[in-house]
Amino acid sequence: MLTKLSIKNIALIKDLNISFRKGLNIITGETGSGKSIMINSIKAVIGDRVYREMIRTGCDSAVVEAEFLTQRTITDAVKALGIEAEYGQPLVLYREINRSGKNICKVNQSTVTAALLYEVGTILVDIHGQFDSRSLVSADTHIHVLDQFGHKKVSVLTEEYSKQLNLFKETMQQLKRYALSETELQRKIDILEYQVQEIESASLKEHEEEDLIKQKSFLANAEKILNALQSANELLFDGEFNAESMLEQSASLISSISEFKKEFGEMETTLKDMTYSLEDVKYSLMQLMDHIDFDPGQLDALSDRLEAIKSLKKKYGNNIPDILKYCKEAKEELELLKNSEDIMNRLRNRMDLQKKQLYEIATQIHVVRKETAVSLENKIAKELDDMEMKKVLFQVSVDFPDYEQVGDTTFSENGLDSVEFLISPNQGEELKPLAKIASGGELSRIMLAFKTLLSDRNKIPVMIFDEIDAGISGEAALQTGRKIYEISKNCQVICVTHMPQIACMADTHFVIRKENIEGNSFTFIQELEHENRADQLASLLDGNKITESGLAHANDMLEKAEEYKSQNIIC
Repeated sequence: MLTKLSIKNIALIKDLNISFRKGLNIITGETGSGKSIMINSIKAVIGDRVYREMIRTGCDSAVVEAEFLTQRTITDAVKALGIEAEYGQPLVLYREINRSGKNICKVNQSTVTAALLYEVGTILVDIHGQFDSRSLVSADTHIHVLDQFGHKKVSVLTEEYSKQLNLFKETMQQLKRYALSETELQRKIDILEYQVQEIESASLKEHEEEDLIKQKSFLANAEKILNALQSANELLFDGEFNAESMLEQSASLISSISEFKKEFGEMETTLKDMTYSLEDVKYSLMQLMDHIDFDPGQLDALSDRLEAIKSLKKKYGNNIPDILKYCKEAKEELELLKNSEDIMNRLRNRMDLQKKQLYEIATQIHVVRKETAVSLENKIAKELDDMEMKKVLFQVSVDFPDYEQVGDTTFSENGLDSVEFLISPNQGEELKPLAKIASGGELSRIMLAFKTLLSDRNKIPVMIFDEIDAGISGEAALQTGRKIYEISKNCQVICVTHMPQIACMADTHFVIRKENIEGNSFTFIQELEHENRADQLASLLDGNKITESGLAHANDMLEKAEEYKSQNIIC
């Protein structure tokens, strides 16, 4: 859950710190006091788009920081994104907005991109505003809502369907690979035959290039190498003061005094060993000099071979192993192409079998969705009835095609069902797509009905309702408040509202107010003590005025809310 929210220099907010609690957190305040600013700040810290205009006048930057306590599943999901997180430790999101255009995003002190911050935010918070219910008007989302409601029954089937669909697509791709015209097929065979012949005629060896480069380097420097060997030979063995004679003389001199001290004898032995080693060097030098033969023709041959290898590398790979691998794969493909008719027949048979298997699983999914749709219709009807939409009819249309209507590309990731929500808002009217006839207030309550039913399946720990009470009042508002309270049993809820019927259900109640200080506007937030809540509700009831009748009504609402909540204790 969201435990702490810190906002600095966002619009009217200079420095605001809020501690939210478990259950239902209600936020009220006059229009323009800063409620939407606070919600926009939360959106910013969970990765939504930000603008320089959000920064308070006279400031160069703004900062929002949010601290969450998370369950192990949430921590694991965050870690899966590559972010350090530990179960039992707070998860801290940070967003800094600068007028320069540079934004800094962090999760647990680690700098992340705005996109990654958004991914983390979607795991932690679900924000539902008065316009967010518009997602219901998109029929593309309806199948996902239905599957979420019937999760346990449908998930096993959809997982198996997904595996079979991938196999079907693989077979389809293989078939496309061989589905060539006779001209295209022959052209591809000719190209592959030429490539295989070109590579095989080169008779490449795996480490040949490295050996050739070493040989070329040696031959190109043969004169330099020979001169060095000859000079070393002269210094060691030719001339009056060569190393060989000097070692022999030194050994003889030391030998003459070796009887006087043990160390002299040891030195004589060392000098004699050096003389023997020098003889080995002499032999090696002679051998090397005899075998160095600079042949320009051999150097040219090496250069030509390396150029031939370079030419093959440009066409078939970065090195000889890559070229040989390409040749092997080309020969395999050549063999397949020459037998493409047989292969295509086998692939067509495989596709026919896979298509039937896919259709069978899709049919099973359809049956489960139809059953789920009936259950969803009944439960949504009850929820809408509670929210004073008794005359509204709600239906889930689930259409499924016959096998003859299904083409190879008809199968989607969601199966073969077409799902759409239909409503009849008034008695006697025919059912029509939700997108075409639902009003804003109806959409908000329908969305709330879905949220209520799915809250126990929703793994997101924080749900925010931002003024979804548009277009409702009276008993509908009271029932809406109760629905939001029901949702708060399964996750933390933060709700911004103007309705006292909703506000009375609060576990924790905050009031936002705006004050003018020395010509500047500031937004403040205050958590209400129990004894002050009635005053706030009375103010909402009577247009920001507190009257005796309004206060009595407010106290009555609070008593009834507590009575309702005592019968619906949060587990």
